[in-house]
Amino acid sequence: MPSPQRRWAGGLWWAMLTLWLVMLLAGIGFVALTVAFPGQTCYRDGASSQGALSWSALPPGYVCTWTKERGGLDAKQGPGSLPSIYLATMAGAGLALVRWRPARSERLRASVFEAETDRG
Repeated sequence: MPSPQRRWAGGLWWAMLTLWLVMLLAGIGFVALTVAFPGQTCYRDGASSQGALSWSALPPGYVCTWTKERGGLDAKQGPGSLPSIYLATMAGAGLALVRWRPARSERLRASVFEAETDRG
């Protein structure tokens, strides 16, 4: 039977994995919503219409472009630093989860919903 410290560590690992998956789905959802509703993202003061949405690989994120013909303003905005910070954080946390995961036998035994039993 695993020690209480190892059981706690296994439960913590599962909680961190769950949080990482939720954050991954939130990032995917943000990108999907930005693509589905680009008008909510590309508005700028001084422009008479919304900008054109495009995506940048490096640095990652969306870019809004306005032209004089289309919106009366010649400007480009984005991508900000937030997508780079998000991707670096997700990569670092993912590597930490893979590196410090409990042994397979501990992962199979650990459960957040398992009742504590005293054997003694």
